[in-house]
Amino acid sequence: MNIFILEDDLTRIDAFITLADVHNLTIRTSVAEARKAWKPPYDIVCLDHDLGGETFVSSELENTGAGFVRDLVQSPKVHEMAKAYIVHSWNPDGAKLMVNLLVNAKCQAMRHEFGFDLIKKLRKMGHEL
Repeated sequence: MNIFILEDDLTRIDAFITLADVHNLTIRTSVAEARKAWKPPYDIVCLDHDLGGETFVSSELENTGAGFVRDLVQSPKVHEMAKAYIVHSWNPDGAKLMVNLLVNAKCQAMRHEFGFDLIKKLRKMGHEL
């Protein structure tokens, strides 16, 4: 599977990298980098909200997962860019906004707070192919 990941925390990135034996990963740490690397379609897109080493920041800021999602939903074909979007942020307000924006754009989107159960779930999906 092709998975796009927007994440800035090195511990989380290391956890995602453990999936490289079963998935093709594209990992970016900022919205600017993500915009440049974005080449859909993807099977799964995993998105964090708070970037740049910050926590519980406003969704109005550009360098957030919400900023990236606002860019994505400008496309009328955003629902064709990925089979599923997983918002793995621990920021409840930011995560809720991101999921709502994606669902309103007819995307399959869900919140799944980051944890090793998410990594296990993604690994299992890779082995089921």
